[in-house]
Amino acid sequence: MIGDPIQLKPLGFFGTNTKYRIWVYFFLFLAGLSLISFGKFSVVAQLEIAVLGLLFPFVLALWTAPAVQEEGSEGREELLPLSNLSWMGIPLFLAASLLVIRFFKMGSSSWWLGGDETLMALSSLQWLQGWHWKSFVTIGQDPSTLSHFSYLVLKLTGSFILSYQIPPAIISCLTAWAAYAASRQYFSRSISGIVLFLWVFSEWPLLISYPLLPGILMPLWCCFFFYVLAKLNEQRDGNRRAAWSFVSGFVLGLGPYTFFAWPVLFVLGCGLLFGWVWTKKGKGNGEWKWGVLGSLLALAPFLWAAYREGYGDYILDVSGLGRGRDLVQQAGIVLKYLFLIFFGRANEDGTWANDGFLNVLLGSAFLLGWIELAGRRRLFWVFGAGFFLFLLPGILSHDVEPHRILLLLPLLLAVTALGIGALFRTIALPQRSYWVILFLTACALIDLRRAEIPLKWNGPPLTTRNERQFSYEVLKPVADQLGPGLIFTEMIPNTKDFSFTYCSDAFNAALNPGLSPLGARWAAIFTEAHYIPILTDRFPGIRWYSLPTTDPKVASGHVLGWVLLNEKTKPIFMNWIEFQRFWLNNAFAMVDSPNGKTTGGFLLDFLEFYPKVPKDPYLQSCYFQRLVYLYSAEKAFRPNESEIDWARFSPTFHAAFDQSYRTMVLCERFARICMMEDKNDEAASFLKQALRLSPHNSWLEYELRQTRVK
Repeated sequence: MIGDPIQLKPLGFFGTNTKYRIWVYFFLFLAGLSLISFGKFSVVAQLEIAVLGLLFPFVLALWTAPAVQEEGSEGREELLPLSNLSWMGIPLFLAASLLVIRFFKMGSSSWWLGGDETLMALSSLQWLQGWHWKSFVTIGQDPSTLSHFSYLVLKLTGSFILSYQIPPAIISCLTAWAAYAASRQYFSRSISGIVLFLWVFSEWPLLISYPLLPGILMPLWCCFFFYVLAKLNEQRDGNRRAAWSFVSGFVLGLGPYTFFAWPVLFVLGCGLLFGWVWTKKGKGNGEWKWGVLGSLLALAPFLWAAYREGYGDYILDVSGLGRGRDLVQQAGIVLKYLFLIFFGRANEDGTWANDGFLNVLLGSAFLLGWIELAGRRRLFWVFGAGFFLFLLPGILSHDVEPHRILLLLPLLLAVTALGIGALFRTIALPQRSYWVILFLTACALIDLRRAEIPLKWNGPPLTTRNERQFSYEVLKPVADQLGPGLIFTEMIPNTKDFSFTYCSDAFNAALNPGLSPLGARWAAIFTEAHYIPILTDRFPGIRWYSLPTTDPKVASGHVLGWVLLNEKTKPIFMNWIEFQRFWLNNAFAMVDSPNGKTTGGFLLDFLEFYPKVPKDPYLQSCYFQRLVYLYSAEKAFRPNESEIDWARFSPTFHAAFDQSYRTMVLCERFARICMMEDKNDEAASFLKQALRLSPHNSWLEYELRQTRVK
């Protein structure tokens, strides 16, 4: 039964008489993985290497592995029979390393998260204005567990940066020790120690310790469940079995509060608990009822929230259920998820980014681990079922996102540790410890480099930093010297990265309800570059900053400017505050709307807000651009939406445009939307206005020809 303590001994296949055979397989796997990871071969050649150098020898080894007994004194032998003092020092070293790597330079803006990585924390901005319970957040209907954790850290520390840095770091530390605790229920102290080492130093445990992304709770949940499952299995007293049955069911029922991929472990967990009931005394004494009760108790809040708010739109959208599926394309996606384990993402030139779950050394050990498991048929099939189920969210997806299969990570590292044990058990004891340490050190150095830990500590070069990170780092010293200012963080048509808005809220009197805008002595604008001449004339002394991009070859269309306030300019900026608050609340609501739900309601809300927009030409220009973007997106994705029609929106488009700055950019965008609605006469008129502002512009001339109007 899964849960019985085992310490794997060498199989006959890898026994002392054929101890070199395992090294032959290891170097064969290492060569195949290295050629695909680092070589520049065609796709066909890569598949040939994968089949002949990896799949064929792997299947052959599985097929010829003999079955062995799981019990016996030989199986209790430690891989590394160290002294108790040594076993005390190793956990201390790993604990110190875990804390240093996860928490070093925490609170620094060099450790910057952008885009999707901060969406889970955005609810904190709304909760600062008035807390209310939210069960699901973001377009993915992710459980709000991480959002509430982030908000708690924000209230305790007062730091917006720490509020998205501390939660993943704490979760990572808890997961590492939960993995060790779970491993000790099934494997020897040596193997469990290797598992802990891998959770401390491997690339993907490192990567998920930094971003506040959905899915990082799943490995912790998985390890915790297998720990309590083992505890349940070892109980002999009826009352204790009932108690642990309740705990096991309750832990299993916590899945919906982690990530949308939770059903796969829930199914596996139910199967394992059913196996415990079937094979143990639980079915005779009714302990299974306590497990059901625990699950229902944990699931109750989720079920009520799903009934009240709806659930599953994003899952249906990601899976593509209900629409035609190209089997060849889907097979390609399955292969990409399998390759993601070893090689990572595919580059455009057919090579691999080498950022997979396992580096080439650990990938080779992982394959050996499966061969080691093959001799224990029951355990092999349990692990195999888990591997398939944990991969299922990727198999059913219509695209590739690594965090959808994060449940695989505990299983991958556990099997890898078994493979390392099998490999080095062939070496005599006096030298074995040194070789194990050398191997693990090499793996750690490779993965610290792959995870770019030094880069996360020091930050990327200034020329390639996130433009919102750069903006924050420009304004933070200003705020330290002059106090909170009025910061208008997203005066652009569209964004999916609210990291600047979130992190600058600590000193943004225009948004933070705890800061008074009346005391502000300066203001800042994050806007489009074509407004520079106009705003420079309007606000003399404004300092402009060109913003970097992650790709130095691509120029940013955005700029940051800040200016000291005076009696003339301060009322202007004060008049912008309510406009920005509505703008951002509308944008936040859109990223909180589940996939599959229409966003037309947010567009209509934005339309109906127009009468409240001040008659300020800059705000009218920003409103016009945002309305054009929202309208174009809605018409492109939902062309049959009855409430989104030109007759309803056209008066507002014209009113906002007439009161705007009517720059070349605005004229061209108005022309585009007119062409979308087959209003070619109007489109030509606006393009001619744009050409008067930018004569001989080849792109505008091309667009004018497209209107077919002379």
